[in-house]
Amino acid sequence: MKSTIFSTIVRSRYWWALPAISFAALSAVNFSYMRDALFYRSDGTYLLALVTSQKKWMSPEIGFSLNFLQGLGDIWVPTATQLMPGFILASLADIEWMPVIASLVFALEFFFSTIVLARCLGAGRLTSLAAALIGALLTLPYFVPALTGQRIWGNPEFMEAIAASTLALCAFIAIGRTRTRTDAILVLTILVLLGHFAIAQPVLAAFASVMLLVFGLAAVAAAKDNSERLRKSAAAAFVSLTLAAAFLAYGYALFYYARTTFFWDDLVEQPVNWTHQSFLILTGGPGAGAGPYLWGTSLAGAVLVGWRERGRLRIFAIAFLLFIVLQLSILLYAQIGGVKWSGPTIGTYVDMFCLPFYAIFSAYLFVGWWIDSPRPFRWAMPGLVLLPWASVFALHHPYSDSQFRQENPLRWPPRSTSLVELLKSEIGLEEGAVFRGRVVNLSGTDFEHHDVPLPFSRQYIYSEDISFRTGNDHRYWGMWYFDIPTLIEINPFSSPFFHVINSRLLSARTEKHVRVVTTVTRFEPRLFAMLGVRFVITDHPVPNLAPKSRFVADPEDPEKWTLFLYEIRDAKTGGYWSTSPALVQTTDAATRWMADPGSSNDATIYEHVPPSLVAGSSSEIRVFRDRLVVEAKSEGTSLLILPVEFSHCFDVDIVGGKQARFQRANVNQGAFLFTGQLKAELRYRFSPWHFRCRLDDIADAQRLQLSNVGWP
Repeated sequence: MKSTIFSTIVRSRYWWALPAISFAALSAVNFSYMRDALFYRSDGTYLLALVTSQKKWMSPEIGFSLNFLQGLGDIWVPTATQLMPGFILASLADIEWMPVIASLVFALEFFFSTIVLARCLGAGRLTSLAAALIGALLTLPYFVPALTGQRIWGNPEFMEAIAASTLALCAFIAIGRTRTRTDAILVLTILVLLGHFAIAQPVLAAFASVMLLVFGLAAVAAAKDNSERLRKSAAAAFVSLTLAAAFLAYGYALFYYARTTFFWDDLVEQPVNWTHQSFLILTGGPGAGAGPYLWGTSLAGAVLVGWRERGRLRIFAIAFLLFIVLQLSILLYAQIGGVKWSGPTIGTYVDMFCLPFYAIFSAYLFVGWWIDSPRPFRWAMPGLVLLPWASVFALHHPYSDSQFRQENPLRWPPRSTSLVELLKSEIGLEEGAVFRGRVVNLSGTDFEHHDVPLPFSRQYIYSEDISFRTGNDHRYWGMWYFDIPTLIEINPFSSPFFHVINSRLLSARTEKHVRVVTTVTRFEPRLFAMLGVRFVITDHPVPNLAPKSRFVADPEDPEKWTLFLYEIRDAKTGGYWSTSPALVQTTDAATRWMADPGSSNDATIYEHVPPSLVAGSSSEIRVFRDRLVVEAKSEGTSLLILPVEFSHCFDVDIVGGKQARFQRANVNQGAFLFTGQLKAELRYRFSPWHFRCRLDDIADAQRLQLSNVGWP
């Protein structure tokens, strides 16, 4: 009787309900038990800190506003967590449970979207369910370490991006198979899914477009007749043109205005390897043992589908195999040619969106070709529902293992320390309060890891070791979580003008940089003061200076693990007055002026100003969630140089109708030219309908010959 009831349930249209409930319960159990090991290492910790920071400081409008916690204030890293369901729900929970809620939502999104895709391709119910389970269990931390390594483990929000692209592909597959009205609804669904995706995660949307193009062509090839093929082609043309009109120029502005465009040779290179084709076969890092097996079994499963099946599933299997071959051919050609690359491993990001296909064809190899037949169906479904629960026997507290703590010393949430509390009280941002300066951490620059030639890597390793001992890295998220602004920035789309400051003035000429994180290695108090840096952290005493505070991270070895905090007494946190600026035509000239402490000029500008400038009497910057407010007074005409990154993306509102001009000064700083009294509101806005400002920033970079800046 029970068997009959269960068989009836699994064969009904709601056959997926019981497995979904079971999967959700398993996810809740496993993620709750190992909640301190979710969102692995730097990527994961950064994401969680980003969620908390954007909730407090990012404008609620759609698009990306000013992130004043990093650099001199720049665009937020283009991941709008406040538009992502997983993070929206997670932000409502207690801070320690935030990773659990987010991981649960992302897991369910992948689970359901993979089942939908498998069914769209014509796979059986059990194959579809097995695919959803294989993809989730092997990539997310149901086991610690995750079975396929840290890519998805540290970035579970990728699952939401994968789900959006997967569902859009499913909607496209269905076009042309029913009524025209239904086609219109499906096209609208695709536009909503991909439009939201492009707004919330524009970088991943660009990578996903490659997968959608390849398998969109497969869907057209799999059409049952010319009528369906024509309707699909028309829908594809309409969707492509609509999305291109909405996002192509926006994407160009986002990607082009970056250090990779103007300073490619400054960045460290890595040799191209064929394993960059997929995150499943990347070597290094904990876990990853099951990745090559999933990769290999999916290829074998696709071959088996191509041999045994007919229809859409077969065509998509062939497209999948051809796509893998194409990627491998390009990478092998580059590897044999000794090509080196300074950018992201593009292949792994593009291939990541094929994860549902890997799971589907692997599931077909293991169960699909025989278990979807009637005879084993009765016992196979309960087996697939119950089998994943075996993972609970592997549950443990990862941080009870000292080796795991050393591999992942970045705890969530970051712990407060006496040094963090001091900085928070001195310069922590508060809504509507006066900006009091920022901090830069130079510790680890000369760390003893001589086998690590890259300064960023040495600093990062040192910060991890500090975090291992204190629970706070004191450099990145450990500061931002407590609203402490830093000169260091993590953002591959930060201003290339800001890169000039870091690479030419605050680092050695021989030092290479990385694409995502700024690196500062030199103690330059005069420049720090101009940039609004009020505190500097080092790991050794600075000659002839007395530290404001010392923080001993490890009492057993204080010589090695002590942080020294120095205060820049004359930091220009409210800006400084320029009375004798030099007019220059290139960024190189401005850079050379900044490097010359003996210059008779006190700033560089790119536009003419009146000859008789006077120093004002007062100035301050107030920080709000969606804007900066600059207030200043002068007895005449004055030029106020701000510790704020200049950008045309600032909407400038001069309160009270006074005349004032916002312009570029020095290398990358904003400045106000005004007479009498100034109150100005600066709102940074970048969105699909407000992007031309970033094109103006690109035009500035080209006009001022940014890429030709040398070393002074």
